[in-house]
Amino acid sequence: MKAKNQIMTHVSQNISSTVLYTKRMFERTKPILLHLQLATIYQAKKRMSGSNGTSKKRHPSVEPTPRLTEKPLIQFPAEFLIKPPAPMPPNL
Repeated sequence: MKAKNQIMTHVSQNISSTVLYTKRMFERTKPILLHLQLATIYQAKKRMSGSNGTSKKRHPSVEPTPRLTEKPLIQFPAEFLIKPPAPMPPNL
């Protein structure tokens, strides 16, 4: 009975820490996702517009070729890396 109570306590603590972890992860990645979304829209508009600002007509099946020289938009700082919840201890 005592072991069952220990397991139930650990499970409930782990669930709450998992919920907090997920919430923190979402709050921290939300501005990055928004930035990526805006940057993608900006790049798509930039590619579609010509030198004089008028939009080019493209065939729908033609995809723009990705450029290998493009740098990533965001470098993830260390504060965005958070530890996941602790696994179940083996002694229970």
